[in-house]
Amino acid sequence: MKKKTILLLLVFILALAMGCTAVQPVQNSPQERASEQTAKQAATYENISADQLKEMLEKNDLQLIDVREPDEYQAGYIKGAVLIPLGELEQRLQEISKEKPVVVYCRSGRRSAEAAEILIRNGYKQVYNIQGGILDWNYGLEKPLKISNTAFYNIAA
Repeated sequence: MKKKTILLLLVFILALAMGCTAVQPVQNSPQERASEQTAKQAATYENISADQLKEMLEKNDLQLIDVREPDEYQAGYIKGAVLIPLGELEQRLQEISKEKPVVVYCRSGRRSAEAAEILIRNGYKQVYNIQGGILDWNYGLEKPLKISNTAFYNIAA
């Protein structure tokens, strides 16, 4: 009986000792937390309105990417835009500079949000998505010069 009591007492002391030495989570310093927050903020894109894009086009040197399909682009595009359909974006990233802001748009903003995510994942820092897409653009559209039934070119850009 004494042996059982001593054994139970030892198990209890051992369990208590283990509980007291449990691993505590590491607390980051305020500077580390601020740095992590800044990194998270830097790794996101910003939704902008069509009106904000209009202002940016007047003031900034930026890259405007239309991620719609060629037939949609042919119906009209925002002046200065380069067509890179969403399905081709990852294979054509080398055409987009990481040194300049990038604005992406589509018809309504859904595909361009996806494109913005792709750009962020690939190291682009200044990425903007036109929320509402070309449907919200009220400043006129350009039309590409149609050369044949299958080819068209933007000679104004």
